[in-house]
Amino acid sequence: MTVCVWSMGSKTPLRGSTFTGHTHNVFAAEFVPQSSSMKCVTTSADGGIRLIDLERGFKEPPPEHYGYRLRGRGGAHRESEASSELWNGRGAGMGMKIIFVPHEPSTFLTAHQDGRIRLFDLRQGNNNGGVGHEIVVNLNRFGPTSDIAFDPSAPTVFAACSDDPYVRVFDLRHVKSNRRELARERPPGSPSPGSSPPHSPFLRTPRASMNHDIPCVMTFSPLDVMSEDFEGISGLAYSAKGELAISCKGDDVFVIDTRRAVASYNSEAKKPWTADENHQRQPAKRYKGRQNVKTFLKGVAFMGEDQYVTTGGDDGGVYVWCKETCELVCKMQADTSVVNTVLPHPHLPQLVTCGIDNVVRIFEAGDGGVNILNPPNKDEDDMWFEADIVDSEDDEDDDDDEDNEDDDENIGFDDEYDSMDDDEEWSPSEPAPSSQRDRHEDMQEE
Repeated sequence: MTVCVWSMGSKTPLRGSTFTGHTHNVFAAEFVPQSSSMKCVTTSADGGIRLIDLERGFKEPPPEHYGYRLRGRGGAHRESEASSELWNGRGAGMGMKIIFVPHEPSTFLTAHQDGRIRLFDLRQGNNNGGVGHEIVVNLNRFGPTSDIAFDPSAPTVFAACSDDPYVRVFDLRHVKSNRRELARERPPGSPSPGSSPPHSPFLRTPRASMNHDIPCVMTFSPLDVMSEDFEGISGLAYSAKGELAISCKGDDVFVIDTRRAVASYNSEAKKPWTADENHQRQPAKRYKGRQNVKTFLKGVAFMGEDQYVTTGGDDGGVYVWCKETCELVCKMQADTSVVNTVLPHPHLPQLVTCGIDNVVRIFEAGDGGVNILNPPNKDEDDMWFEADIVDSEDDEDDDDDEDNEDDDENIGFDDEYDSMDDDEEWSPSEPAPSSQRDRHEDMQEE
């Protein structure tokens, strides 16, 4: 229930750590942009959203980080004066993801177990002890929302995933459009829901009770047929060119060239996308070799100037594939149990990984690098975690070794977005999930 900050460089020294005030595992922490890495926002399994003053927290007595000891002392977690509650998360379930809106250092989105995506603004004043928020997307009929990713080539566009096989794409400019409609409808003389600076697509002070449920502008599916083991999508990532990487629970990793998919549809259909027509399938690259069944928030990332795709596996390994050829070019042991997070440095050839055990590991590319052949060893501080997790592979049919599909296989896609003016409106409908999918081939560890 703490947050730790390390410096990059020789021996990666720990800059400091502080209590967050959360009562359960912290699942996401993001630095507040333009804060000199001295503030961060966190969410956890308790569902709450908290703002941490790291500079102040580092001056407090350092916490003990191992296991559930924090909960065992005095029967309660420790509060910190450096932590303030933005929202208690009551009724939303576990907090899964926090991501700041590009070019908006005070505005961020959160994903929760209840399937709702919420928009927060740190500039807004407190509302009953916290910061008000708006529900901008409601995906609860598809299950928990696991991840959110913004498209660098279209900064107001973001993708979200749930427990069904579809990635849904939204445009935050619809929030501004909805607010304009609400402003037109409000009675004369009533308070305005907020005002927006000229350069910003968002209001500074959204009302806590506002519920937008903005429309989906595009839908992709990484699977043509769904295996019996498929349980949803756990992670998303965009490349600089708008390619979308998708990590599936119970299945493989995929990359969809969204721009090419849209251009191909427009070229063959000879007309823009409409909500009520059937859509053709489009190819996606498939990356095989790892398993993702033990945990539910395994991320995925592009690295090396977007030439490679990387993710973690149930065996504690980090997998790296060549994006173009789908060839597994590197596998490194990075955890005693499961790797959940892979985070490439934005500029340097470095990769940070973390998972179930208590160690965050940094890998650096270079000639003469060390290849870790054996799993990391546990130390006495790791023994709180029971590493013997039952492997679901034991229940699989070992005789099922039939070839299934090539690396490049067809996937389904719906909808389209291209350039979109601020006042342009969309009203697409979402497709129903695909029918029962064929069982996928047993994945062999490289």
